[in-house]
Amino acid sequence: MEVALSFRIIPSGNAIVFVSNGPCIHLGSSACLVIYETLLHALEHGLMSQFISFSYRYYILVNTRTPTRQQLAIICLIVYIPSFTLYCIHIGNSTDPDVLRDMVQRYHPSYNITDYTISGHYPFTNTSTLLTILYLSVPNIPLYILIMVLRRKTIRILEDTSIKLKKTNRRLHIQLMKVGSLADQTEFLRLETALLKVLTLQSYTPLFLIVMMLMYLIGQLELLNHPVLEYLTQTVIAFLPLCNPIISLTYITPYRRAFSMWFRPVTRQYSLPKPSSSKSIFEDERIL
Repeated sequence: MEVALSFRIIPSGNAIVFVSNGPCIHLGSSACLVIYETLLHALEHGLMSQFISFSYRYYILVNTRTPTRQQLAIICLIVYIPSFTLYCIHIGNSTDPDVLRDMVQRYHPSYNITDYTISGHYPFTNTSTLLTILYLSVPNIPLYILIMVLRRKTIRILEDTSIKLKKTNRRLHIQLMKVGSLADQTEFLRLETALLKVLTLQSYTPLFLIVMMLMYLIGQLELLNHPVLEYLTQTVIAFLPLCNPIISLTYITPYRRAFSMWFRPVTRQYSLPKPSSSKSIFEDERIL
């Protein structure tokens, strides 16, 4: 989505103006705005999903009873309903591009955006727009603090080998990363170390969204307005959709195996033939 948009966010008084430079300009300003609102909705709900994920990981370590799939689905649905409702209300709220262009010229007379595709909201104090801004900005830092607290508690339990009563739960937590038995102690410790890395890396990904919202607020409150900041506001979250998939493919075995099997025909097609002397190595790899 970020590639399709290539947005520049220009706060202009009571207006939020989006200048599109990506392929979405061929679909019109309304389409660009819908794509952008969908992107923000997905990113914000991604932060909520991470909080649920960390909460679940901690819960199964400190409780002997694990929630069922149906219970987890209900929890996820309850969390998603407010976000989806606000998204549906706000998605059709747009402003005439000519009005937005006039607002930019009033507050930034040196900007030339005559031939650009413009979309946005004016005024941002409109109920649905203001609620969306508050939803995207206010919960972020408290949620991130809670995620870091849950991460710290989870890692402390995983590293504390003296907690004998929670050994079964610890193994269940590790099996989030691996399908199969965990009888081998060396393999168990290796997976536990990898899991600690996953927890650490995933806990840092929400920072991209927080930095993006802080940059936007700096411009909207007129503390600092500069084209570099306007481009960075959107660019900083371009890496966020890549972070969690890369982390999952790197450390979570079922995802990595599925990815390898999916691309195996492609890699075989373009791979060079191996010498016969390496046959034993491949046999060993199949055993592993």
